Amino acid sequence: MLKKSSLGEDMLLLGDPGPRSRQLVHRWCEACNREVEYVAVTRDTCGSDLKQRRELSGRSSGWADAPPVSAAKRGRVLVLEGLERAERNVLPLLNNLLENREMALDDGTFLASAKRYDALAREVDLSKLARVHENFIVVAIAAPTPRYAGRPLDPPLRSRFACRNVPRPAPSSRRAEATRLARGGLAPFEVDALLQCAAVLAQEDLDAERMAPKCGDGLAYGVCKVAALSFRFDARDAVRRAYPYDALLRSRCGATARRLADSALRHFFDVFDASSKSALWDDDGGPRFTGCRASRGKHDGFDDPLLVDGPPPGPKPTRRWFDASAPTLAASRRDALSAMVADHCAGLDLFVCGTRGGGKSALARAFADACGYDCRVVFCHADLTARDLLQRRDVDEHGATRWIDAAAISAAVDGECLVLDGVDRLAPGVLVAALGPLLCDRATPLPDGTRLVDARKYEAARAYDLAGTRLCHPAFRCVLLATTSEPMSGDDDADGKHNAWLSPEVLALPVHFHALPELSREERAKVLLAAATEGLGEASEADAAAASDRAAAARAEPALKAMDVSSARALRRVGAQLRHAPTDLDGALAATCGARARFLPPPTRDSLEFLLARAKRAEGLEALDVVRSGDKTFLEAGDARCAVSTPQRPELVPCCANFVAIPKHTALLRDVLRDWVRGDDVLLIGNQGVGKNVVTDRLLELLRYEREYVQLHRDTTLSSLTTTPALVDGTLVWEDSALVRAAKYGRCLVVDEADKAPLEVVCVLKALLEDGELTMSDGRRIVARRSGAPRRPGDVVAHAGFRVIVLANRPGWPFLGNDFYRECGDVLRAHVVENPDFRSEVLLLRELAPSADRDAIDRLVGAFGELRDLADAGVLAYPYSTRELCRIARHMDAFAGDACAEALEDVLAFDAHDAATRDALRAILAKHGLDGRDGDLQVDDDANDELLKKPRYDIRGDDEDGAVLDDPDRVNPDEELKPPEHANPGGEGGAEGERLEAAENADRTETRRDDGADEEGAADPDGEAPEDGAPTVPGEDRGFGEGSKGEGGAEATEGAEATEGAGAERGEGD
Repeated sequence: MLKKSSLGEDMLLLGDPGPRSRQLVHRWCEACNREVEYVAVTRDTCGSDLKQRRELSGRSSGWADAPPVSAAKRGRVLVLEGLERAERNVLPLLNNLLENREMALDDGTFLASAKRYDALAREVDLSKLARVHENFIVVAIAAPTPRYAGRPLDPPLRSRFACRNVPRPAPSSRRAEATRLARGGLAPFEVDALLQCAAVLAQEDLDAERMAPKCGDGLAYGVCKVAALSFRFDARDAVRRAYPYDALLRSRCGATARRLADSALRHFFDVFDASSKSALWDDDGGPRFTGCRASRGKHDGFDDPLLVDGPPPGPKPTRRWFDASAPTLAASRRDALSAMVADHCAGLDLFVCGTRGGGKSALARAFADACGYDCRVVFCHADLTARDLLQRRDVDEHGATRWIDAAAISAAVDGECLVLDGVDRLAPGVLVAALGPLLCDRATPLPDGTRLVDARKYEAARAYDLAGTRLCHPAFRCVLLATTSEPMSGDDDADGKHNAWLSPEVLALPVHFHALPELSREERAKVLLAAATEGLGEASEADAAAASDRAAAARAEPALKAMDVSSARALRRVGAQLRHAPTDLDGALAATCGARARFLPPPTRDSLEFLLARAKRAEGLEALDVVRSGDKTFLEAGDARCAVSTPQRPELVPCCANFVAIPKHTALLRDVLRDWVRGDDVLLIGNQGVGKNVVTDRLLELLRYEREYVQLHRDTTLSSLTTTPALVDGTLVWEDSALVRAAKYGRCLVVDEADKAPLEVVCVLKALLEDGELTMSDGRRIVARRSGAPRRPGDVVAHAGFRVIVLANRPGWPFLGNDFYRECGDVLRAHVVENPDFRSEVLLLRELAPSADRDAIDRLVGAFGELRDLADAGVLAYPYSTRELCRIARHMDAFAGDACAEALEDVLAFDAHDAATRDALRAILAKHGLDGRDGDLQVDDDANDELLKKPRYDIRGDDEDGAVLDDPDRVNPDEELKPPEHANPGGEGGAEGERLEAAENADRTETRRDDGADEEGAADPDGEAPEDGAPTVPGEDRGFGEGSKGEGGAEATEGAEATEGAGAERGEGD
């Protein structure tokens, strides 16, 4: 490097992922007394990161130099790390700067080489020229591809560097470093064993099939650091944490890693066989660490897990867990917490991985409480960039742009515990590019030009640059959380798509991995008992164990692995359900785990329903009543009772003028009201048009509750979900979104079309609902009132009345959204909203279409019921819903003279171009007496003919028979057109009388549905008019297709006469 620097050549260092190459460059710059500008290259690196970015100051805008331009002007060393992560055609911006030391800048100036600038200084005006310092040099760092994942270098860029491979340190150097870190805690042969294990896991052939990430020297060094702290060192557990093979065992690559590591260590000590013992909860109570001692003390039934003899491991005194709010940890989680404290005392950051709902976030909070930390939680998502993890752009009150520290930098400066939740969702390379220097060196350059420096080097750096140097607090600690996935049955994970975040870059970080195992039977029962303490009696352990066994049985089914019915989160929700119904174990299990069963494939659905068969209960109809008690008003439904609020802004309370209280929706309102009383947030998931919105609005209307409504879509971002930008007096300000307003003022947030937004964006709701904390795009936080997180200036404390109701469509075809339930369904009380049953749907249609023929409505409901069955079976793609039936019924009610086919065409014309679907529809319609000629669902293939036959127009006045026209242009414009007048159906009582009549004749209605199509569709030309004043609906029995697109008036007349006879016959039957 010294030789190439003397020649003025730019360099590129190729080496394994990790901090070694970067530290080598920094060591060289320190020896040469050279200043450094640093750029971490990611997929989000753009031109403004390499040239200039625009800044606002006062009422004008200017340009600020990016690190490459600043380094060129000041003669510094430009370090570009991670070239393999850059998107294509971005780095060529630097080609001319590398080759000729020239670059055209956005502000109109031109960077010229020192020789060229000095030559032009005597000839031209230099106001638009900037001189590139003669000491400017570029050092790039990259990992070799395709040995590692990434993009190969562009040939024009590659040819501008002098390359050097960075080898691993010599074995003697590695042995000396490991011995120094162990400080006598390991024997020499044990150090050799660890180094041999690291060498085996770093073999090239291990990664030849992309089966397991390669391991660097960090494995041995991390174990040595832990060994130096304890005279009773457990090597088995330490090696387990240094390399995450436990997490990899869920896919095929973990078995390979375990076999090779076991082979390397078998002659020294059993690393992988015996189960590790808890470090702080040891049975003999002896000390495990120099600063901590074990405790078996009890107080009111709660463990006192950690006492400190010396200085606390965190910045604040540790908390003794004597209060009732302390979490109850299972034995396996207690062991994990003990190991986390051990690694923390060794100066290592922590990486907790496990299955969804396994208790990772709760364990991170328990670690922070035990070690006296305040937490800063960052909920990661796919759109989060490397720069967003460090600093974000903002505009001050004067309209000037500025940089604001993100949560990671604030935690590093204040000495807090940074919790990165969901790092598996981050784009590849973002975590290491943003936080790699901070985790490895406790130092990193920031976008605003300042530097975060390790405490050991702070004084020297501050003496050199007082304004640009900031101290990284020595107590800063980082806990990363990730969800490990496992391939489903039959998936061999050959392409490495599972757990792709476990890359060599991540393994090179100085972190230890803590893989949480699945809960045992005893632990599951303990979690259930802890969650249901208030509801279960003394002899409840057997019942809780039975419920957990049933959940585990469902989890053991290969087709039900994605249900996560035995996770810690699911078991806690079962326990919470048991608090309100202590004796209904099966019902609690079904309410928690059975919501998604309706949308599973038939074999999987049958398996789950078999396991939960005892949970099935008959649905009763309990009316919702508004009652007064003293000066308060309550809404009651069965055993659920909730006070009706007095809205401050009545215009935000929804109004459901057209709501029809059918039994299906009343039962759903009752269930949602019960969850509302318990304080649970609700998810309504189902097909389109089944009444999710109307049920939600009706509940809020009855409760007089203010609603904030947000509808998600493809372009919804985290920023738009939490804040709304606005320009006020020339200054960019951030206004509260519907989510923030609902949390601040205690309103109900209705999130509609939740499945249409990217899952990474919607998952931020999970952070708020489950963890009680959400960081907004402007840096503020929404903190739940129940959350123990410390309050900071600008935080929005969620109102006690803040509620969330999420509406989403079912997952899978033909719906084009994402699987929202899979990602967030376990933190909400899910209710599957299906189409109403036959009786409910008939009552609904008769209420909406009082003048329509009742028998026609019955047959339509029966036909659509069979169409839905075919959709569930996969025969039909489109799931016909109640919304389509309501549209047909309204048409029939408004235009009684139209044939039934006229109304059906509004819904079925979408499928007229698919022959197979058209034939299936005709068969079902014919079965229910709605068949007709082939005209309506037939597409004319002749290009010269019309695509569909022209409809006929039936124009009627009050006292005329009506005229059938083939062309709307033939209508006399001077003739007054009046809508038909209809009599009130249903006899006395109107709509209520219809409900009573339907209930009394339910059996007869079912019998009529089962009659053959020929008997139902038989027309009696001599029939009499219907009784009780029920109107005759002309064309009703012509079926789907008859009379709607006829060829002439005579044919239409015959059809009308036949219809009148059929209608009379049905009227006599009624």
